[in-house]
Amino acid sequence: MSDLPRYELVPSHDVDTKQANGARPSDEESGWLSQAGASSSSTAASSRICYSFKPEYPVPGKEEDVVGLRGANKQHTIAIVKRAFPTLQQYADDRIEFLLPSADSEAVNKDTKWFRMLDEAWAGLDSHPPAVMRVQVAADAADLVKRARRGRRILLFALSPLIVYILVIAIFVFLSST
Repeated sequence: MSDLPRYELVPSHDVDTKQANGARPSDEESGWLSQAGASSSSTAASSRICYSFKPEYPVPGKEEDVVGLRGANKQHTIAIVKRAFPTLQQYADDRIEFLLPSADSEAVNKDTKWFRMLDEAWAGLDSHPPAVMRVQVAADAADLVKRARRGRRILLFALSPLIVYILVIAIFVFLSST
């Protein structure tokens, strides 16, 4: 059996960089958040956001949550969520909408009321950044028709055993009375 290979550390000028004063950058400065444009760890923490994608029929996909960076504007945020949720790539940018929770907290549950975000509200996100933002595809007329048809089919499917039961009872009562 042969020995395991041994690797020798070779310093690279591309990777092993030093600052002007000769010191190496700290781990905090070279983290992924600072590379994405955040200047300090407190700024990086405030620019993180949880994106929650909840598709509604007929939009395919499953409910997902990801943590990412807050976009500088709506178009930048749309690019971020399209990368995070591949289903969104098949929809135009103007159909992607963002919703904010009614309460300004990180605790979001099924009873949380969500409000659609208008384009004018993006300017206020710098002073009051949300912790959570829901992403969804805005329904067009065709989607609303598909949802209505699906609702009727589900209702008919759910009621069909009851209708069959009532018909069987009616036939039994009719046959027993004659």
